[in-house]
Amino acid sequence: TGSVLVSVREHILSMQLKHLEACHQSHDIERAIELGKLVHEISGRARDIIDEGDEVLHHRFQLVYPIGRRGNPDGKELRWHIMESVLHSVKTHAKELHAEHPSAITITTKDRHQYPVIRFLASTGQESAYHWLCKRIVADV
Repeated sequence: TGSVLVSVREHILSMQLKHLEACHQSHDIERAIELGKLVHEISGRARDIIDEGDEVLHHRFQLVYPIGRRGNPDGKELRWHIMESVLHSVKTHAKELHAEHPSAITITTKDRHQYPVIRFLASTGQESAYHWLCKRIVADV
């Protein structure tokens, strides 16, 4: 409840591979069942969000998994739209937060083509600036 697990894609794929390996090994049934439960839980709730997408998605960084069927990343081109939406929402709501509570965050931009650097400084009453911003981003996306 309310937890967030941050992981790199390779770790999730490695866990799925371990599950497939355990399924193929008859002496490891209990491990296969437990890994299967975990894989199912993560697959049902996990979302892929990537940074530096051009670099991360380059073929030289892809792992080879010889077991199981090949699959596309979650969301295909929708992944790019989601990241653009999240970044736009952060930028927009950070400006709103700064206008309402200038002592809560700083926003620094060197030029108009650069994404701003946002630093959280203080809370805004009962709700921290970070949580205020997170709620608005989630509502947008």
